[in-house]
Amino acid sequence: MITNLNLENLFLFKNELIDILIKILAIKSLTGYESELADFILEFIKSFVNLNEVNVIKERNNIIIFNKEINLDKKNNQVLALVGHIDTVDNVNEYNLRIMDEKVYGLGSSDMKAGIAVMLVLLKYFYKFRNLIWIFYDQEEGSFINNGLNIVFSKYLDLIKNIDLAIILEPTDNYIEIGCNGVCNIEVFYKGKSGHSARKYSYINPFYKIIPLLSKIQELPEFEAKVNILNKEIVFKSNFVITDIKGVMDYFRDNKFRNVVPEYAKLNLNIRFPFTFNKRDLISFINEFLYEVKADIIKVVDYAPAGGIIFNNLLNDFINYYVKYFGDLRVKGKEAYTDVSKFTNNSISAINFGPGSPYLAHQKNEYVLIPNLTQNLSFLYNFINSISFK
Repeated sequence: MITNLNLENLFLFKNELIDILIKILAIKSLTGYESELADFILEFIKSFVNLNEVNVIKERNNIIIFNKEINLDKKNNQVLALVGHIDTVDNVNEYNLRIMDEKVYGLGSSDMKAGIAVMLVLLKYFYKFRNLIWIFYDQEEGSFINNGLNIVFSKYLDLIKNIDLAIILEPTDNYIEIGCNGVCNIEVFYKGKSGHSARKYSYINPFYKIIPLLSKIQELPEFEAKVNILNKEIVFKSNFVITDIKGVMDYFRDNKFRNVVPEYAKLNLNIRFPFTFNKRDLISFINEFLYEVKADIIKVVDYAPAGGIIFNNLLNDFINYYVKYFGDLRVKGKEAYTDVSKFTNNSISAINFGPGSPYLAHQKNEYVLIPNLTQNLSFLYNFINSISFK
């Protein structure tokens, strides 16, 4: 094994890293349809792992890997987990699987198959290390209730609770992104009266009733939460946005006819909120707001709490090594929801640190920068070698 990754020997890993990334990008793993990619990961693992030394667990399309001799004695050992979701959202990518201008294009390349590729390369070289845990999980991009980490935590909590630091390879442009905003999705209904579009007297158009909501939501103030991390002020901000509007005949049936005015206008209100909001405060605020804009029916369909910040020795080691490696501390708060929340709300320290760009996540023609890929791999390789996980 190469002891240290530097500019002289990094090229040995670069081609392997890009090759793995292209292979997993070729597998479309939309949320809920990750089985092909999960099978690929299992076959990749079996190509080099000695199964007499390593536990490989598969639950649904979630995969957990750790050395059978893992040492959970907290007096002398620290446990590091590398964590990544294998699902993607759908979008258009006109350059899918192409490499151009030091960029690898593909659906989910930044969010977060670049991180998965880094995890797989690191796994190949460090699977014998005793105090490393690898978690590949499904359905992160969907509803919180179906998130694969719920299965991991419920079935393997005796293992997971021993993790000192979970590094989630979400896109961060190789910044450290701490914490995360919570997320809530609320369905809002405005009632009209359905009728034939040619006969104005026969219907009440519900879409005209949503205008006050659309106007007022743009005027909502941002709610901020500030924390000081190593003399850097980190700001988390709220965001309220409509992500979907459609006509429906009742709660479940969409309006499928162009000549019918629907009974209801249905909107999805997507809310991002900082850790200073608990669920009760958030719902109280939303109820008051939607009452003012005369919504007829509201329904909370999804809720995930914000993620906190838990400092411990291993996170301090990570930060110190990061400053040594990069020359300064590049840290900010995570604007989106990530599963840092799942870990920190179970009293486990966790951060976001990945090669993808958060500004490209869920974008048309998504790509990841090759220099970001190799830098992320190099840093994590060297960090793992610098700490006693063997």
